[in-house]
Amino acid sequence: MWEPKTRVSINMKDTRRNSRKRRSRRRTNQHKLSVLVITGVIFLMTALVVVGGISLRAKEKSYLAQETELKKQIDEEKARSQEIDDMDKIKVLVVDDESRMRKLVHDFLSRSNYEVIEAADGEEAIDIFYADKSISLIILDVMMPKMDGWEVCRQIRKDSKVPIIMLTAKSEEKDELQGFDCGADEYVSKPFSPKILTARVDALIRRTYQIDSSEVYEIGGIEIDKAAHIVRIDGKEIDLSFKEFELLTYFVENKGIALSREKILNNVWNYDYFGDARTIDTHVKKLRKKMGEKGDCIRTIWGMGYKFEV
Repeated sequence: MWEPKTRVSINMKDTRRNSRKRRSRRRTNQHKLSVLVITGVIFLMTALVVVGGISLRAKEKSYLAQETELKKQIDEEKARSQEIDDMDKIKVLVVDDESRMRKLVHDFLSRSNYEVIEAADGEEAIDIFYADKSISLIILDVMMPKMDGWEVCRQIRKDSKVPIIMLTAKSEEKDELQGFDCGADEYVSKPFSPKILTARVDALIRRTYQIDSSEVYEIGGIEIDKAAHIVRIDGKEIDLSFKEFELLTYFVENKGIALSREKILNNVWNYDYFGDARTIDTHVKKLRKKMGEKGDCIRTIWGMGYKFEV
């Protein structure tokens, strides 16, 4: 009778032992599973961070590229605007072998919104003048190395009627007469007042580039006073730059005529057309804006240029 009891007792112990082992294995497996899950989550988060970082870096690069391109466009527009502003200025060539004298004249003319080009001798003056067809006036010293002012004036007069002011220390009557014989328009003796010189430049420019100074155009509520260099729209004066004034005057003088950009450049800017039509387009845009509703009188001829019609 004892043997069965003994076997039952042994079986119960084995059962408890096996149960503990199974629980231990389950805990181990659960731990491993937890570790795997945590590892997977960490890996996934790391991947997301990495991908997100790459995405952010890509976006940063994209934004940086856009910002760089925008800055480039802004710089180009500023440069273009400056170029247009410079083209609005009247160019004056100052020729003198004394650098201090050139600087003095340069400073005073610049204050009056002239664009000044300098030359240190006669030969350089000739080269600059024939290379730049937009020069509107020359201030020319007489006594210079290589080529004196008399000879420079004579050579330029063979091809051009550009206004010339002779600037010299020689103040005798025969010297002045010689200057006028060479084709000079004005004769200024040194020493001189820079303000008086600037006033003479202003007057000479007005006389030369106003064909009929008493002429006043009135058309469709637009009034152009060439002598006073004033434009009025419906009786109200508007502020135009020098080139805007000349451009509007040219349009009015050629009312109803289709004008090519090349023709406008050659007549208003007085230089050959080199392919940059935006110069005309930008000036017309600014002119239209200043003219308000009257700006519609300047009509675009697509593929060609512009026409003024009322």
